[in-house]
Amino acid sequence: MTTIDSLTLQANKKSQLRNKMRQARHQLTQQVQTDRANQLCDNLKQWSVFQSADRLAMYLAQDGELSLDPLIKHCWHLQKQTFLPVLRPLPPNRLWFAPYHRSTKLQPNRYNIPEPNNTPQLNCRASQLNLVLFPLVAFDNKGGRLGMGGGFYDRTFEHLIHKNKRPLFVGIAHPEQQVSELPTEQWDIPLDAVVTSEKIFEFNTPAR
Repeated sequence: MTTIDSLTLQANKKSQLRNKMRQARHQLTQQVQTDRANQLCDNLKQWSVFQSADRLAMYLAQDGELSLDPLIKHCWHLQKQTFLPVLRPLPPNRLWFAPYHRSTKLQPNRYNIPEPNNTPQLNCRASQLNLVLFPLVAFDNKGGRLGMGGGFYDRTFEHLIHKNKRPLFVGIAHPEQQVSELPTEQWDIPLDAVVTSEKIFEFNTPAR
């Protein structure tokens, strides 16, 4: 098998897994989604890594993702600085992180995902974040992750992966999204942890 054939086969497997996991998320009832979002918040509230972080990147759930809404409200209550990803308008498609408050106005980006309509001067650099919570399609027992395939987080944080001082990368997922092993690429950001509504999986969470 040639290298091209191997890459094509791997891409097809990833595509099939994405479809399977997304279908599983969509089959969850709204009540299950709500209960799990609250359970996730409870898990993170008790985690020392979360407790010590004061600049956190969050996301607004789409496509059946596990919601962070209860956690975001808890962060506001604790006066932690909360940010949402914003797509840069030009290639190479990296992310900015804009402040998110109760009064923040949102507008849809080109993927119809709401993002803050703030001035760029207020944005936080990726290196200044303590904790990055982001959705994923699947994760494995070694901290491997499968995203939607856009590569936005990988490109945004690739320059920080080997830095001593960098944010912790934490995937957020439903329990059903765990698999035994995922194919990974050299540019994939390794997860420091994954948090579900049931458990916290720590792979690499050095002392801060």
